[in-house]
Amino acid sequence: MFNFHDRLATSDSFCANVNTGIKQIWEKVEPGYRASLYAFRHSWATIAQNECGATMNDVDFGLNHSINRMAKVYVKIDFTPAWILNEKVIDFVFFTDHESKYIEKEDKSFEKISKYNYVRAEAFVMGKQVCAIEDTGFSNVDQVMDKLVTILPKNIHNARVQFKITNVDKNLTQMYQRLIP
Repeated sequence: MFNFHDRLATSDSFCANVNTGIKQIWEKVEPGYRASLYAFRHSWATIAQNECGATMNDVDFGLNHSINRMAKVYVKIDFTPAWILNEKVIDFVFFTDHESKYIEKEDKSFEKISKYNYVRAEAFVMGKQVCAIEDTGFSNVDQVMDKLVTILPKNIHNARVQFKITNVDKNLTQMYQRLIP
């Protein structure tokens, strides 16, 4: 699976193929949304520095940026620090219930929903939609998320669940996240 060096001749062809794959995934998840490999690199660097305590040199090293070119000529590089930092980023993103210290404030104006508003809501785990509802009668987003949690597949536990809630009548969408024990 990870034999890129056998199938792709240059780093440019690797990046082009990854970007094509990312575009295909986003078209299925969120049509019209654009992302690239560099968006993921930016996210990785931000999480590594802001959430995992990496120094800027650690981030440069983890992204394979040149820090000191001459040292690289003479020293056999030990990539262990980059792998440890990558493990920390993965643990933070997928296996903790810690909220980001730098999370954007949610739009509180969305949280109140009229019980007459038509709501469409979806739950996602690891980018895959696992359940959805469309209904009226909700007074706030917590009620919508609580309803989705009751219909989650039984095998989902100890997982971060992302909720996409759309007030269809007002054409407003908001994303939320919960750790499901």
